[in-house]
Amino acid sequence: MKNSLTHSKRLLVLILLCAVLLGAFRAEQAYGLAEDAAPAEEGYEDSLAASDRHGALTINEAVSHNASFSKQKGKYYDWVELKNTGEDAIHLGDYYLSDNADKLQKYRLPDLELKAGGLFLVFCSGDSSLGSKTLFHANFAIGADETLYLSAQDGTISDQVHVHDIPLNGSIGRMDGCDGFWYFASPTPERENGQGYREVSSAPSASVAQGVYNGDEPLTVELSGNGAIYYTLDGSVPDRSDPQYLSPIEVTSTTILRAVCEEDGKLPSQPATFSYILNEQDSLPVTSLVCEPADMFGAYGVYYADRLMDAKCDANVSFFDTNGEGFSSDCSVELHGAHSRTSYDKKSFELKFAARYGGPVEYDLFGDGNVTAFSSLLLRGGSSVKLDTVRDCFASKLVYEVCPTLYPQNMRYTAVYINGKYHGLYAWREAYSGAYFEDHADARAKKVSMARAPLASGELLELFNTITTHNMADSEMYESVSALLDLDSLAGWMAIEAYFDNQDINGNIRYVKLAEDGKWQMVLYDLDYSCLTELTGWATVMASYQVGPVCKALLASPDFRELLLQKCAALCQNGLTTDNVQRIYDELLLQLDDEAVAKDCARWNDDFSKWEANTKALRERLSEARMRNWLENLKALTKASDEQMHRYFPGYD
Repeated sequence: MKNSLTHSKRLLVLILLCAVLLGAFRAEQAYGLAEDAAPAEEGYEDSLAASDRHGALTINEAVSHNASFSKQKGKYYDWVELKNTGEDAIHLGDYYLSDNADKLQKYRLPDLELKAGGLFLVFCSGDSSLGSKTLFHANFAIGADETLYLSAQDGTISDQVHVHDIPLNGSIGRMDGCDGFWYFASPTPERENGQGYREVSSAPSASVAQGVYNGDEPLTVELSGNGAIYYTLDGSVPDRSDPQYLSPIEVTSTTILRAVCEEDGKLPSQPATFSYILNEQDSLPVTSLVCEPADMFGAYGVYYADRLMDAKCDANVSFFDTNGEGFSSDCSVELHGAHSRTSYDKKSFELKFAARYGGPVEYDLFGDGNVTAFSSLLLRGGSSVKLDTVRDCFASKLVYEVCPTLYPQNMRYTAVYINGKYHGLYAWREAYSGAYFEDHADARAKKVSMARAPLASGELLELFNTITTHNMADSEMYESVSALLDLDSLAGWMAIEAYFDNQDINGNIRYVKLAEDGKWQMVLYDLDYSCLTELTGWATVMASYQVGPVCKALLASPDFRELLLQKCAALCQNGLTTDNVQRIYDELLLQLDDEAVAKDCARWNDDFSKWEANTKALRERLSEARMRNWLENLKALTKASDEQMHRYFPGYD
């Protein structure tokens, strides 16, 4: 025969082709692009019945973002649920799960029997080692837009599903007695699926663009969309229990308008969020953070409860720049920081823009054109009058100039509103992630390894133990260590931490390795408790937990002492001078006019006069005396001669 395909193979190819075409058709409908071609049209269900061919073992339900079911070691993992729709038991070990059509045998199911009608759940964490005798983890995660395959050992596809456009906190799966896949408002792991819908309603739109309005006139906002529209004004996600939109809404003060459409036979739309900041007269760019009040103030207000320390919630954030531009995106929000979670009323937040929210935010937030897409960002709070964010932001600004290889976090000040209420003066900051190092170090995000102090285990802790238990004056031992630890990075970190006299080093150290065969590098992190006096902190660095003994051990090597002197000289040549330090500090303060700080002080019952006194005192500490103290202690630490000091620091006397 000219065609070598067997009849069964021809049939399989035809089935797969129909499935692909059907998936494309369903994807179009899920986006709501063509109402006249909706799944309810005549013949659609018949076409599903004809094309939806699957084996006895099926994909019953899939979740691409699990935020509530089966927390394991502090994390939730995506999952896929299988069902035996046949009349006989099935040996799961004869089947595989995969997210790659070219690699169907990616994850083999365990050697278990699944009875007729039985359900079986697999977590898709990407790490099979997390599994146990009762919990099973696949070696891949579920993306926001990809196809999952369930196949037999011979490569026959038993079932497949295109995971896409799943509503927040929802799922995609099958309904008993129906063909094809359906969307569900709430997942039902290890239980039969409930009522599903072929489509999700399209979100409503508003006649007035969200933004900052400083005129005296109220705004008249009209909503439009298909089906019934329900709305709220308190940040909560609307449902049928909330007012139905029937006439234009008059906005007379700062208001958060959230609305959903609910069309017959479809799931309600995702909430559309519109932040109208009226007559607030902020001199800074404005950030509006919106989420369910119970979620935010459960995780934010009752912050002493341990169970809330790692709470996350869905949110929307909008940034209104002073030039009229900005961005708006759904995201997740969680508390950021350690000690500040319980010691400060004004919390810090981390925002993540995962694929399920639409992916990275694209905007030149920091105005330098270097990084214009962000998968995560921080909103750092802290006390204005205590200068927490000022000191940390100032340190980052300086290090950007003098030692960018310590990977400082860029910053920009903003006035923050939460659910329409002014919440204070904050600083946007970059967040450390694989994407951050991909942007700043030309690394591949998936190859980046990060660690944070204090180290509890791992190869870096083993390296530290090797350094502190061996003689670093031995040249061979020193060379072996330098092959694993970037000593130039360590020297730069020591110099900067000492210059600022950071009094909170121990838990505020980050380490990064940019490639599997790369060296561990130091990352400068969180200097908000620094520059408290005119003195510098070489002794503080030497006394810090874990890394302090490493520094002491390395100083036994004349090569490292010379390297430290060279690094400090390079920092001075790059701008670590009294004049330049004071210039950067002055420019930073120019971003914060008195009105912005006074408004924050009023919100948090702080004394504005302390702001003026403290900013003046901090500038006085950034003096030539500080530089002299830094150099004198460096000389003593490295046992440098006068000749060495004059050679590296010509102005030294």
